[in-house]
Amino acid sequence: MMTVPQSSENINGESLLQVLPRLLAAFVLALLVTFAVFWMMQGLISTGQSVLEQTEYAKLVDFVDLSQDDDLQTKERKPKKPPAPPKEPPKPEMPKPSTDANQVNVFDI
Repeated sequence: MMTVPQSSENINGESLLQVLPRLLAAFVLALLVTFAVFWMMQGLISTGQSVLEQTEYAKLVDFVDLSQDDDLQTKERKPKKPPAPPKEPPKPEMPKPSTDANQVNVFDI
């Protein structure tokens, strides 16, 4: 059965003084990583050497072919005639039910 934690304990039964060093270490590590990433981004932006410029000796390759074909060939298509509907099969002869009152399965109301 689970007991209700005291005001100075968390759910795992650890006191605040036992958890505080881990929280501080995690917070300091998060700050260091954040500032390192911002510093690297600022360095990349400030140098500006990675900007691609089109010059005479290094032209960017254009992979999109924008030329249009002038020789447009079309094919005339004629719709096919729909097939003739099949003839209806002859209706089978079914025996007509008898309406005699002398039958065994008749219920009286």
